[in-house]
Amino acid sequence: MAEAVAHIVRVLTDSRDPRVWLAFAPPDEAITRVLDAVPEGWAATVLPGCALSPADVSALHIGPGDIREISSRGD
Repeated sequence: MAEAVAHIVRVLTDSRDPRVWLAFAPPDEAITRVLDAVPEGWAATVLPGCALSPADVSALHIGPGDIREISSRGD
């Protein structure tokens, strides 16, 4: 079984403003979980090559299935 990792997910709002989320889930599930948390019509993609190591995940205190917005523009 593959080791669980957290992925960086880039989200674009309706006005094309970028947001960055962290999702501790497989890539397809990471996108689904983030899209469930943002307004309808926003787009999300996992950034390739941007998975966090288990040590990074531990330091962030997140677990399997967790998602978290880590930056937003203008907030």
